[in-house]
Amino acid sequence: MNLSRNALLGWGGGVILLLLVVGLFSKLTSRPVRFDHDCSTMLSLRDQRAGFSATLNVYVNMQSERNGYVDLNGEINYKDKKYTLARAWKFNYIEDKKDTYLIKNFRVVKRASDNADDSVVSAFIFNVDSEIGRYMKIKRFNNAYLISNLYSPLTLCTFHP
Repeated sequence: MNLSRNALLGWGGGVILLLLVVGLFSKLTSRPVRFDHDCSTMLSLRDQRAGFSATLNVYVNMQSERNGYVDLNGEINYKDKKYTLARAWKFNYIEDKKDTYLIKNFRVVKRASDNADDSVVSAFIFNVDSEIGRYMKIKRFNNAYLISNLYSPLTLCTFHP
């Protein structure tokens, strides 16, 4: 599939998913990392020039062993073609500094219903080098985490009861 330069550069679609990964971190101190919530959010993405849109349910689960996963399930439309996205990205993480984390060593797990074109997913939703990883920031607010890239806020991920 031939993707335009604008589509590949887009608005950092890969950063979006990674930011959600960090959504389960509470404010950290020098004590060991402790997670007390998983969270979910709905994500709507659009790039009209590229003919791309997606509506995705996102679930994030972080584990105290410094690993976790992000699960995406929903519909992608790209150049008048519909796809079902149903996959999870497993990963490891480390705390870089307060509220900033490096997420790396990604492994993709696709479910049988997933027929999304990998090049579309990489260009618009999630594309990382598993060895290099991505940096993210999070801030806890009551029953949600504000998830950000290193420069600006992106979304709220709401805790599950």
